[in-house]
Amino acid sequence: MHSSHADFYAWKHKEEDATLSRFVKAFGDHRRGQQKALCSTYYCHRSGRFVTKGKRVRHMKKQGSCKIGMWCPAAIFVKISNSGSVVVRYYPDHQNHANETTHLMLRKDQRKQIAARLAANVPYDDILNSINAEDGRRPLHFVSKKDLYNITREFGIKKGVVSLVDNVD
Repeated sequence: MHSSHADFYAWKHKEEDATLSRFVKAFGDHRRGQQKALCSTYYCHRSGRFVTKGKRVRHMKKQGSCKIGMWCPAAIFVKISNSGSVVVRYYPDHQNHANETTHLMLRKDQRKQIAARLAANVPYDDILNSINAEDGRRPLHFVSKKDLYNITREFGIKKGVVSLVDNVD
């Protein structure tokens, strides 16, 4: 049980970093019970089947799709009461795949931290060196210059100005 929504997200991020996984919402929130508690379900990001969105002009990426073609049983079920308390049921066992950093994306808050550095005109090499100097085996350690270019484009960074778009996934 967590005392607030923010505590839950802090725990979720810590758990994701520790297990080299991400838990994502496949569906929107819904209300349940007489008290109309808000319920959310987070599934392993590797669950599901890859569906091409185009005409397959390009080849598949070298490491392949992050989707495993079936459902991974790892999940987090969250129930937020009207009083704000958060009850969590956590199923940590990943099956049918390995938790690999090649299929792990940066979280929105991590991309925003990097975008703030880029907006302050910190050189790419300095950002990469400071990330690699940190301890631990987190997804940030696998950031490349291409990722920094993509973050620059995603946040519309030009001449030290950043527009932090809230609806970026």
